[in-house]
Amino acid sequence: MSLLLIVDTALVILIWLVQLIIYPVFEYMNAEDLKQWHRVYVPRITLIVAPLMILQLVLYVVAFEWEWRSITSIVFLMGIWINTFLQAVPLHGKIFAQTGEAIAPAVQQLLRVNWIRTILWSLLWILHFFQ
Repeated sequence: MSLLLIVDTALVILIWLVQLIIYPVFEYMNAEDLKQWHRVYVPRITLIVAPLMILQLVLYVVAFEWEWRSITSIVFLMGIWINTFLQAVPLHGKIFAQTGEAIAPAVQQLLRVNWIRTILWSLLWILHFFQ
């Protein structure tokens, strides 16, 4: 198994855990507990996700060839990075900044926005696994 497939597998498992278990729990927490937990959660998950995302990007760029799988993989990665930094990260910021009931819409939007990353990482993994 290649290092790239290992990284892809780690990220696809992680994103499904986030989408189906971690983020949905946010909806069951009261605002103050969520804010307190969120301050702990974000730095911890970032320690896991950021190095994997950077390594994944570097590996795909190094392995890039002008053929459809490589081009499709880079397009999926661009979508993941754009979604992460232009949508998900700002929503996490809203959770930090909001108080009371105002947090709930940000959590619901985060769940919706995260489906994009979940689908893109899953498609990327499928594309690479069956290569």
